[in-house]
Formats: sequence, structure tokens, C-alpha cells
Amino acid sequence: MGLDMYLTARKHVNAWDAEDADQKGLSEVPIAGAKGLKVSAIEYRAAYWRKANAIHNWFVENVQGGADNCAQYEVTANQLEELRDECQRVIDDPKLGAEALPTAKGFFFGSTDYDEGYIEDLQYTIDALNELLAAPRDYNWSYFYQSSW
Repeated sequence: MGLDMYLTARKHVNAWDAEDADQKGLSEVPIAGAKGLKVSAIEYRAAYWRKANAIHNWFVENVQGGADNCAQYEVTANQLEELRDECQRVIDDPKLGAEALPTAKGFFFGSTDYDEGYIEDLQYTIDALNELLAAPRDYNWSYFYQSSW
């Protein structure tokens, strides 16, 4: 048990040529009794955190409107850039941590210390978001954050 956090990237692929998708075996989902279902999107896990409560708190406050309810929320690329930049700002000056990216207490949310683990979570976030945001914007990816605890 504990705080698990997922950032996914999703791209709708309705414009795929159905014949090409058939040849690649992508047009029908192999679910018993669901013959004829068509692939309409691809999704991949862009980042996964475990008990990185400061990052979770940022999403709650800046994306979820303060609601900490384990629902899925769409996140813009601009918001992800803001999070990445805030993480870098705290790594550059760790004294800013409690103000810029405060930790959050919760049921099995992990440590609330501003220690090496906290900094490692920030660095992981920077690395994951840099990779994710390197894709050209015209690829039309949608991003979603969801937590589970």
C-alpha cells in the first residue's frame, strides 16, 4: 500500500488507415466476445512515482484544483514544463523546497523530509519530463495524471 502516481501520454489514432492497421494486427482488440473493436488510441506510461508526495502535492494543487481523489486529470504540456522548472529550481537551491514544492502528509504517502530521497524524486521528475516533452508538439499527445493510495 502507499501512494502510487502515474503520468500517461495518449494519442488518438483514428486517422490510421484501417487496412494498414489490419495488416499490422492493430485494428481488432483480442477480447473474447468483442469482435470488431477498433484501436482508437495508443497510451504509454510516461512516468511512475512511488510515494513522491511533493510531486503528488504539486499535481493536486496545480492540476486537480485541490481535490485529492485518485481521479484521472488531464495535464497540459505547459503545466508539465512548469513542474519540471520548479523541480530544477529546488535542485539548484534546496532551501526553496518547503516553499516551492512542499511535501504532503497522507495515508502511506512516505517521508515528508527534504532529504536525499526528496531530491532524487525531483531529479527523476526532471528526467522523465524532459524525455516526454522532447516530442514535437504537433504530435498531439494528451497527458494524464492519476494517483492511487
